[in-house]
Amino acid sequence: MNLISVVSSLNGITIGFGFSVAAGVFFGFYSALKTSRMDPVHALWSE
Repeated sequence: MNLISVVSSLNGITIGFGFSVAAGVFFGFYSALKTSRMDPVHALWSE
């Protein structure tokens, strides 16, 4: 009994992969930029 049919397309996979890469790069750079502006001792202490 198959209630849900899943169809994957190359376009959907590409969009999903691109979005996940863009989000990872954005939040990685945001975090690194925010931390680079802090005092090193405070940056290590606040984790």
